[in-house]
Amino acid sequence: MEQVAPQGLMDWYIRYTTVFRKRNTHKQKGLFLKSLEADIRGFRSDVAVDDFKLHEKDPYVYRNLYVGDMHRANTVICTYYDTPTTVWRPYRYFDVAQHAKTATAWIALSSFIYIALGFAFTALVGIPVLSHGPLLALWPIVTILAYIPYFLIMGQVTRGWPTRHTLVQNTSSVLALLDAAQHQTHPSVAFAFLDGGAANEAGLARLLRRKKGEATVYTVENIGAAGELYAVGANERRVARAQGFTPVNQAGDPRVVHLISATRSDQGFELTPAALKARQLNDANMEVLATFVESLR
Repeated sequence: MEQVAPQGLMDWYIRYTTVFRKRNTHKQKGLFLKSLEADIRGFRSDVAVDDFKLHEKDPYVYRNLYVGDMHRANTVICTYYDTPTTVWRPYRYFDVAQHAKTATAWIALSSFIYIALGFAFTALVGIPVLSHGPLLALWPIVTILAYIPYFLIMGQVTRGWPTRHTLVQNTSSVLALLDAAQHQTHPSVAFAFLDGGAANEAGLARLLRRKKGEATVYTVENIGAAGELYAVGANERRVARAQGFTPVNQAGDPRVVHLISATRSDQGFELTPAALKARQLNDANMEVLATFVESLR
């Protein structure tokens, strides 16, 4: 099987940290998946895209990308590819309620500030300009046109502004799995790139519903962060299997083991805002994951 040259790895890094750095909107995700699928098909053909909805009337379509024989595999290595919302607090693993609370508070604050700026512009500029002179003059037209980008941006603000700092969260894990998928081709191992991981874990839930039985699902998150490596899960045997990771037993789905880079505290596992904004990957952590994945059979 043809192997990707080292130059290909650099191409991936450049592409997924620049052109496809943000994967927030449906269009951005679609372009990312198209590029990812093309890259993977450069070294293997067993690739499939799974479109699904949370419920029948849901207008939003989620998309997972699978590599390998999902029916035959007894081990699935996965990560999410969507971009999280900008926050100002440390990222705490496994605390979905805290993620939702923090994101909601940030959206509420940024929306209030943005709307206040709109009112200020209207009071100080819009009303004085539009109330004096003909509407077809230069400045009234410029003022009216200024409201078009304002309302377009407002839609994004009220949905949550995607973070600009995506190298660690979670492009590092995407790159790690992309590289692993070209070297680990054993039929018992498959890979999955999941949608919705930064929001509601819809992609992981879909994978677990489709992959029934005793398969082990390793979820990789923020693997390139400057932190210690932990394998966190409910099944002691499966957790201990992750060589190079500190094993931690924690309640949850016994099929799932979380492979993370984090700082451990009394509150659990977390990454500081500074760690999430890092501009350099932790190559040692990436190598530990690569060695573990290559050892799987």
